[in-house]
Amino acid sequence: MHNVQHNSSWAKSTRHRPQVLDLARTAWASVWFDGVLAAGLVLGGLWLYIATLLPGLGSRDTAELQWVVPTLSLAHPTGYPLYTLLGWLWCQLPFGGTPAWRMNLFSAVAAAATLGVMYGVARALGQRRAVAVAAILTLAVSQAFWSQATIAEVYALAALLQALLLLALLHWRSGAWPLWPVGLFLGLAMAHHRSVVLLLPGGLLFIALHIAQSRRFRARIRSGISGKAVGAALLTLAAPLLLYSYVPLRAPAWMQSWQQVFDHIIGASLTSTWLNPARLRTDGWARVLSLFSQFVWPQFLPAGAIMALLGAVALLRRDRAVAALVVVSYGLVFVFCAAYYVADIEVFFIPAHQLAALLIGEGVLLLLAVVQATQQARWWRKLAGTWQRAGADFLIMLAMFILPAFLLRHNLPLVRALNTTGDEQIAREIMAQPLPSGALIIGDWYANEGPHYLQVIEHQRPDVQIGSAVGRAEILAALQHGRTVYLAAPDLSLGLVQVPEGRLWRVVNEPLVARTNTQFEWQAGIMLTGYTLEPGSHRPGAAVPVLLEWEARARPNQTYWFFVHLVGPDGHIWGQVDLPPTQLPTERWQPGARYADLVSPVLKADTPPGTYHVTLGWYAYPSMQRLSLAKASADYITLGDIEVGYRAR
Repeated sequence: MHNVQHNSSWAKSTRHRPQVLDLARTAWASVWFDGVLAAGLVLGGLWLYIATLLPGLGSRDTAELQWVVPTLSLAHPTGYPLYTLLGWLWCQLPFGGTPAWRMNLFSAVAAAATLGVMYGVARALGQRRAVAVAAILTLAVSQAFWSQATIAEVYALAALLQALLLLALLHWRSGAWPLWPVGLFLGLAMAHHRSVVLLLPGGLLFIALHIAQSRRFRARIRSGISGKAVGAALLTLAAPLLLYSYVPLRAPAWMQSWQQVFDHIIGASLTSTWLNPARLRTDGWARVLSLFSQFVWPQFLPAGAIMALLGAVALLRRDRAVAALVVVSYGLVFVFCAAYYVADIEVFFIPAHQLAALLIGEGVLLLLAVVQATQQARWWRKLAGTWQRAGADFLIMLAMFILPAFLLRHNLPLVRALNTTGDEQIAREIMAQPLPSGALIIGDWYANEGPHYLQVIEHQRPDVQIGSAVGRAEILAALQHGRTVYLAAPDLSLGLVQVPEGRLWRVVNEPLVARTNTQFEWQAGIMLTGYTLEPGSHRPGAAVPVLLEWEARARPNQTYWFFVHLVGPDGHIWGQVDLPPTQLPTERWQPGARYADLVSPVLKADTPPGTYHVTLGWYAYPSMQRLSLAKASADYITLGDIEVGYRAR
């Protein structure tokens, strides 16, 4: 009897073996196909980002990272140790290009890899392959994500680490991965860009809801979050944070205390400067609506925003744990961005855009479910034939790809316009000027980093000092000791004469005052009280400095820009500047307050010799409607004439 039972069990297992093998083959084929699609997204994204890559040197943070990483120096707070070390290793690989171009390529590779991982996240959420591909393509060509994929910046790597963290959480819930990868990717992300902490509340709520919803509660505790598993996760979380020891090891000479090191790591100066919850409470919904209209709505257009909203509703009904992870994290990112008053706030929305792309996929799934439910209705079966019912799904699938196609067409010119050689050309022109040895060039972070790259990487003009945050007393001391001082942009607060020379302004130890007093008033309450204009001979291609002093007779009710035109005898404009007041926008002017601007319209290189009129006027922005003078029908005044001579040989 025992042998009979044994043989029966063996026969039964043998009979089911082909089914098991078929299931294994099907699962392997599914994984293989997903791998092919993910690889296709990575390669396609990499091709697009390389095709639109910044060709060389940038400005601001981009230029800084382009010289900091290859030299293993220290970047601005928080130091970005993971990015610096990975970027340095990347620069050691045996392929060509300048260090600046290599660091741009590093971002392209990180962003392309993000697309592949995000596809895995979408599939782990249960999204159909076509839906997941369309959603990730939408992210790939969204303006903020695409722009950061083509320059040396920290946000592409941050997006990759966030995607890996999401994938680790979802695979942990399914039992495919242990808990420690969650700790590892969280630790790596915190060693790079700490905006990932905004995902922590949603992630913890995701874990808590998963445990609460699990039918096998005790089994989940033992296998998923046992003491050993939690300990391993905490260890892998803490280990990457040791990378911050790079900061004191590579600290510059001015960083002489542990308090300075700590402040650099936590970004204390950035937080105190830009994070302003009190201002958010004052601005209220106006700030929220402004951010939504500028940085959320345009990323995926109305169609994408509506689909993401539908996806959030569908996810809340289908999977509350995942909904907590995605929706709560999105909300926290938005609230942080609302309270963080930094100029380039759009890049801080990228983590939210990644989550929104997943929600777009969920919204498409909801539409497909509605169509399928409709197809089951009796009235639909009578109304529509089989081919029509099958075609509905196809049309929705096809429509999904219209959004990324439209975004590709819309954003391609914008990204190309951003990634030009203009910043590198300006930096090289500055360093090519005949600057005296020992000259001091003073500029902000926007202007300094390009020339600093050329000085550090290409060893240009090591005898010139490039600095920032240099006050009036230090400038006067340098001038008195015979040093030549240049500004990257005019600074009226110095109260000293500044003369344009090439791309720079040379500081002269003379008081900066208007030489001509006037009383020209425009209708918006803007009065020109004085100006300085040098009439004597200017060469073609040279800058013409003009000092303008204003008084607000009343508070202007909107934004106005002013223009200065260099007009030839034939009425043709041979040089001009159009810009808002540099000290304060007109809508924030106070009655009785005085303001000033120092501008330098540049004569065209082919300007013929002769006498040219310098005209001044105001117009509303962006309507371009000119302001008329208060006591005249004209809409501009003539400040005076300048003489243009032949270019010296």
